[in-house]
Amino acid sequence: MVLRIFNAFTGNLKMDFYTLIKTSIFCIIFICYTEPLYAKEYWISPPSPPRDYCTKQSCLCNKSNACALNSFLLKQLSPGDFVYFKKGVYPAFTLNNIHGTVEQPITFNGSFSIGKAEVSLNPKKSKDLVEIKKSSYLILTGFNINHSPRAGIRVNNSHHIILESNKLTNNAVWGIFTNHSNYFTATNNIIVGPAEQHGIYHSNSGDNVKITSNFIQNFNGCGVQINGDLSMGGAANVKGDGIISNVEISNNYFSGNGLVGGSAINLDGVVDGNINNNIIINNKAAGISIFKGDGAVGSSLINVSDNLMIMAKRAKWAVNIKNSGGKNSFTNNIMISQDTFRGIYDVLPVDLSAKNKTEVVPFTANNNLYGYGRHLIALNDEHYLPLDRWQKNYKIDKNSSKIAYKYIMSNQGKLSLPVVELLKKRSIAEFNAYLFLLL
Repeated sequence: MVLRIFNAFTGNLKMDFYTLIKTSIFCIIFICYTEPLYAKEYWISPPSPPRDYCTKQSCLCNKSNACALNSFLLKQLSPGDFVYFKKGVYPAFTLNNIHGTVEQPITFNGSFSIGKAEVSLNPKKSKDLVEIKKSSYLILTGFNINHSPRAGIRVNNSHHIILESNKLTNNAVWGIFTNHSNYFTATNNIIVGPAEQHGIYHSNSGDNVKITSNFIQNFNGCGVQINGDLSMGGAANVKGDGIISNVEISNNYFSGNGLVGGSAINLDGVVDGNINNNIIINNKAAGISIFKGDGAVGSSLINVSDNLMIMAKRAKWAVNIKNSGGKNSFTNNIMISQDTFRGIYDVLPVDLSAKNKTEVVPFTANNNLYGYGRHLIALNDEHYLPLDRWQKNYKIDKNSSKIAYKYIMSNQGKLSLPVVELLKKRSIAEFNAYLFLLL
């Protein structure tokens, strides 16, 4: 191919020298002027005193002359642009119909200066402090968001949204709420209640969810709630099939959730999920729930592995599996129940009359360490089994073992689970404080 081009320019096509020069100049100009445009930077300042350097035609919003966040500026954003918020307090704002690309997302950054931009008590006209609506390929990072009447951040009918390194505290109903949104990521956020419901609530059939490395603490409901919501139908980018597929919940720290009932991780209508390397401490209700509510199907193909779970005293069962779609697995976890009666699994329903009982139990389990009082598992809320009976009757957890709570604290060095390495030489109280400092 290269030889053909060379020959064409050197005479095989009878091109004279003058034509060669003209063609070369044209190619150089074409290459120069078809390169992608450089991303722009816009600087935002708090609305008081007002600073507005934006018109319908242009925005001169640099670091020295920062602008108020207004519709003129938002309409001029292009893929790859950065919007920096200077330190200060901002009212609620909405990012509506703003689109980056997979190669060039648009970034809204509240942490460029010392401290973080704070979005606080909003005008009465808005229920959520920050709303991302009908948008795609956006990154929101570095904001303090607190005292919202409803959600700290709402993602509405959008896709490919990343919420990263934000701090959300004391928001009334949810820390983060999404509806009808695919390809949603929440990573490295601190999300603290109290709130009426959940830390992160992902709803309405939105697929491809990634919730990683967040600190989620003290919510009345769930730490993470994921609902298929068949009854809510679809939207522009969402099928509305009542199924949420391809879910990853990993490397998160959950503490003190379920104050009035709710799991640290709640999965309704989820198909194909990985729950890995999470630490769940002192949840007041259940730890992990895999079930069917308003989802189109029972949650299935959920892989739960390498997690540490230490339930609060008088909490419910560590794991609830209710009307599941089956084929779920629990491997290489440490699960501790401090209740004298309740243990690890509460499973409903199970066909106890089946000849091959392993076919009707909606999960498999192995290589786990269990700490519990009287019972490991409750089947149909009427058959209670310890680990040895469970292993014998159902041929599950062949390589799992029962351990005491004190064993975890005194023999951490003998355990090979990656998540347990974080607990070496630290009590639970020390670990809580240590991890909070890291975040």
